[in-house]
Amino acid sequence: MKYASPSSVEEATGVLAGAVSAQVFAGATDVVPQIRAGRKQPEILVDLKGIKELMSVSNEATHYC
Repeated sequence: MKYASPSSVEEATGVLAGAVSAQVFAGATDVVPQIRAGRKQPEILVDLKGIKELMSVSNEATHYC
């Protein structure tokens, strides 16, 4: 199994587009126990923690961003 830690949304989408099977995560709280329990392993794990735009949520007047 491969591991990727992209630093931008564009880089993450490129990694995901090139993978037959991928699993994204931002902490591995769900992924690691599932793999240990015998779930089929993805071709690549994509760690989203390094993408600043995905690490916060803010409430604007009409939408979340």
